[in-house]
Amino acid sequence: MTNSTLEQNIIKNLPADRQEIVEKATRVYTYEEIDQWKKDTFDAIMMDVVRGGLLSIASESKNKLRGECWEHQSNSGSSFYVDFEKGYCKCDGCDDKWANNPAQFLVKRYDLSWDDAVWQINEMSGLVLLKGEYVSEEAKGKRHFLSQRSIVLETIMTLAANEMAVNEEVQNYVKDRGFSDDAVVDLLIEEKIGYIPNNSDKFLKNLIDALIENKDLIPVSVSGEDRKNQAVNLLKENKILNSTGDKLWKNLLGRLVFPWVGCKKDELISLYAREYDNKTPGQKYVSLRNPEFNGERIPAKPTPLGWENVNFDEPIITVEGVFDVLLGQSKGLNCLAWVAFPNNAQI
Repeated sequence: MTNSTLEQNIIKNLPADRQEIVEKATRVYTYEEIDQWKKDTFDAIMMDVVRGGLLSIASESKNKLRGECWEHQSNSGSSFYVDFEKGYCKCDGCDDKWANNPAQFLVKRYDLSWDDAVWQINEMSGLVLLKGEYVSEEAKGKRHFLSQRSIVLETIMTLAANEMAVNEEVQNYVKDRGFSDDAVVDLLIEEKIGYIPNNSDKFLKNLIDALIENKDLIPVSVSGEDRKNQAVNLLKENKILNSTGDKLWKNLLGRLVFPWVGCKKDELISLYAREYDNKTPGQKYVSLRNPEFNGERIPAKPTPLGWENVNFDEPIITVEGVFDVLLGQSKGLNCLAWVAFPNNAQI
């Protein structure tokens, strides 16, 4: 059996510098262009597979063909089915729909990671894709929104960690939960915990000032009062402020706060807050209210707390809450917390 060109080159020809490819992108593609690209690329991959000798063809029509699956011993010799018009393939014997787009097929057929499959298709098609996400104006805008939101939340965590570092009462509460002095210091240095005071006017001022100075958030071309206005608007968009837009959201006040990491390990999607003195009004646990981007709730689904520090190749211990996961991980346990955003704590 003769290997196809794709079979020979698919592993060897993955781009060495993917970031350089991204930087060479000259424009964003529309959904219509992407749909056509998916069909054309699927056709090219499947034609390469079947014509290159990887599939013994049993029957063929204009847009469909059947052949022998290479994954199992096929008695009929025709269990593998390709539909070029619909853009998918499957095997009746394996009881598996192999792919509804080219990248999924490459993952299954050549045992590639999703990213490697996407980047291989990028090389074949010339279309720039980022981490398996088809780039459109909407996707580009959402990525910018999430990136800015993460910077805002990271700034809050920095200020909250600084606030807790000078609050002995709050530190003692955390130590009473089983954390050593060194563990508390480590949490503060890594900004995994912080405190927002009830009297938050100074905290809010420091937050706005920090955002104003951040050139990744507000371009240097913006100056004067416009920089402050943009900083305040960022806080409004991310629902950090109250309904009138002049105070921090009340459910954050007088609480310990913790970062909530999203699907990207270096990106925060929300903050998780907990009362500590049994005097704070409202629920014991709250999370930030969820903003929306083009009508989509952000984040759509929460990730497990602490997942970013977990080794998924080892057994994982699931625990109840944020203190459990922080304490467990501080003692070397491979654990995370399957908590969800409290629906009744959001507006």
